[in-house]
Amino acid sequence: MVHSNAKPYQCKICRRATFKSSQNLKHHGQTHSEVRPHECPDCGPSFKRGSTLKRHRQVEH
Repeated sequence: MVHSNAKPYQCKICRRATFKSSQNLKHHGQTHSEVRPHECPDCGPSFKRGSTLKRHRQVEH
């Protein structure tokens, strides 16, 4: 079952998204939150995910 394609973790908010691990479900949950803890130190906008901030900095700075 280790290599199963089963996705037993379902988002309780959007119900569309399913995931193989609880960690991936937790990561997805950030999309439904208004919390934006990752702020650009150069120009100020904030982002929900660190990866989005990283992409912003690569493109903008």
